[in-house]
Amino acid sequence: MPKLASLAKNGGFSIDLKIKLEDNQKASQILLDSRDADGRGLSVGVDKGGALNVYFSDGKHDGRWASDQGLLKAGQTHHVTAIVDGGPNIITFIVDGKLCNGGEQRIRGWGRFNPKVGDINGASKLKLSPSYDGKIHSLRIYDRYLRTSEAVANYQASSDAASE
Repeated sequence: MPKLASLAKNGGFSIDLKIKLEDNQKASQILLDSRDADGRGLSVGVDKGGALNVYFSDGKHDGRWASDQGLLKAGQTHHVTAIVDGGPNIITFIVDGKLCNGGEQRIRGWGRFNPKVGDINGASKLKLSPSYDGKIHSLRIYDRYLRTSEAVANYQASSDAASE
């Protein structure tokens, strides 16, 4: 797990995944988890109904947000990027090359998190698929926030997008 800069000091990170869900109607499934015994770290999961969620904590303060509901379909491969930017304290998601806009559930696709969230470095080893019914085809963790165009370019460079 790379060391991440403090979000309270304008740090950021991005998680870029290519995944395939077997079932999107189960209760929350954890894809990756770096939280330690004090709760510091991050986790990424899939909510019932097909939304990817990201959660992070410094042990005292936390942040979380989920992609638009229903975008992650069972049996299909999806490219998802979660971008966490500690400057404006905003979380955004790009799913299959498209910036989430809130869908039918919300007025916007991005969310804010507590500006007091600081050091979210948890366990030194990342646990993959502790409770995930599916496949993780690729995983990239960036120690900075990606620009939306970079996340879209990652999607376009993936083999599924190139073959469409």
